[in-house]
Amino acid sequence: MKGKTLSDNFAELNEIVRSYLNARYDYLRILILEKLTKIGTYFITTLSLVTIFLFVLLFLTFAFSFWYSQHVGEISEAFLICAGFYLILGIIVYALRKPLFSGSIVRNISDILFPENEDEI
Repeated sequence: MKGKTLSDNFAELNEIVRSYLNARYDYLRILILEKLTKIGTYFITTLSLVTIFLFVLLFLTFAFSFWYSQHVGEISEAFLICAGFYLILGIIVYALRKPLFSGSIVRNISDILFPENEDEI
């Protein structure tokens, strides 16, 4: 340090600060990429599960309708019963949309973005 001039020290400090800022920038980019990947995975998984659930519900509707038409009445009655069931279910889900969906979505995304355990970062 004795042999260096003040301008050499400032140049070295400038280089160290620039290197530190570049490292911080790269770290933040990687952190954002990780968070976006987790959020994307959450949404794709949720969408896949909802799609599978809807297909199961569709096949259960067909199964009930054909069973009803063979044992009780007409197939059109069975489809009307299913439509009424889905209408009532839709009204209930719409009425309870905030407690059912908003809370869990916000909680899951906030857990991804702001983990309690800082070791996850």
